[in-house]
Amino acid sequence: GTQDKPVICCRPQHLIDKKVNGWLQRQVVCFKKGNLKLSRQERLVKELQWDVQKAVDFCTCYRFEEEWQDMYTKLCEFYTSNGHSNVLATEHTDLSKWVSRQKEEYKKLRQTNKPSKLDLHKMHQLKDVQFPFPKYIAKKFKWEERIQQLKNYKEIYGDFKIPRFFDTARFPGL
Repeated sequence: GTQDKPVICCRPQHLIDKKVNGWLQRQVVCFKKGNLKLSRQERLVKELQWDVQKAVDFCTCYRFEEEWQDMYTKLCEFYTSNGHSNVLATEHTDLSKWVSRQKEEYKKLRQTNKPSKLDLHKMHQLKDVQFPFPKYIAKKFKWEERIQQLKNYKEIYGDFKIPRFFDTARFPGL
């Protein structure tokens, strides 16, 4: 039988025709804004079996990947010139902002298990240029421990209105 081929988001540069990709991105933008004529939508669906959602997702992902690779190339150049990847915020503003975003994505991935745009491949690329990943200490609390902490807090304060930045170190029972 035939198998559905997975949609590949990050394609090798030599397989991407930038003019065709740019045209497709413009069609997606027109569609998202409601400006793509119905006759054109119908042709894309009929002649190309165009899946609008996959196209929207692909264009968004491609643009992100292209921007990520461009900034990574700039970081590699910085690394080659300076021997490190600690980009100061006062210099190379765009690059320093990008580095900060990568650190935030890393924190999401490592500390909170939230979805992150930083995947294993990108992490390896960043390690190649001695990227200054933030250090973290994983604290894992069992459910029962958290329940006990809440009980202790309520016993002391009479409610569950815990301040966002509550210093538990000052209160050993919590």
